[in-house]
Amino acid sequence: MARLPTPGADDGTWGGILNDFLSVAHNSDGSLKSLPQSKTHDAADTDASSTALHHTLGTGANQAAAGNHSHALTSLSGFDNSSPAATNEVVAYNGSSYAPAPVDDLAAYGVYPLSAYGFFAISAPPETFTSNGGDGGGGYVRIACIWVPAGKAINGLCIHVHEAGTHGGGGWNGGGIYDDSGTLLADTGNLPTLWSATGWRDADLTSPVAAQSSGRFVRAAILSNDYSGLQFLFAIPTIPSALVGGHGVSNRRNFYESGVSTLPASFNPATYGTAGGYIPPIGLY
Repeated sequence: MARLPTPGADDGTWGGILNDFLSVAHNSDGSLKSLPQSKTHDAADTDASSTALHHTLGTGANQAAAGNHSHALTSLSGFDNSSPAATNEVVAYNGSSYAPAPVDDLAAYGVYPLSAYGFFAISAPPETFTSNGGDGGGGYVRIACIWVPAGKAINGLCIHVHEAGTHGGGGWNGGGIYDDSGTLLADTGNLPTLWSATGWRDADLTSPVAAQSSGRFVRAAILSNDYSGLQFLFAIPTIPSALVGGHGVSNRRNFYESGVSTLPASFNPATYGTAGGYIPPIGLY
């Protein structure tokens, strides 16, 4: 078995001993050797060095198959290989079969993946929206910071109404998306009846916010005007929401402003409105 030279004990032979040790993992030109095949599963493989890796995975234990070259996955029990996983998807066992699953879902908030709600991002974990209160409907804009994964275009907002309000017929109602610096990117247009029913309320943007190659923070805003009896659900963080979100202490995560007639074209996230501990449930789709 290869070993390292022993100081003071391998005079005259230490060079050969060291070369034997290094040659275990390195080629003669210094490059790393290819890793060997690793196979752990419940069925025999064909020779993966000359043909496609072919095996059936069981569900009772952990299995893995790895090779030192590219090969096609030709069979996977319970998975239709004619519809392979797309970009940002993995093949995962869902309890009955193997199927593509978005990578985002693996680290999604809460008990259920966000895709179960129809979202790819949300202002706080769904299970934390446990408080409700009257929003007044008198020109309240509420703004929450949300992380958007890479490759996700924003087509609209979904906001949960706890108690439906009665619209008096005036004012602007809807939502919008701002970049992290506070510049308006797109809005929903005026939707006078948006807050007149309970549950998740969809609001499509008039033009989608394009996907980007890297993840980024955006700020989602909702505005209610001339409503009575309107109540949203809220999440109440255990630490001050004004300082949460990965920005340092200058840009706040959650704040609100009253007396607003339409969404502002821009605002300063460090100073606009009043920092609040009540985060409204805003999902992005």
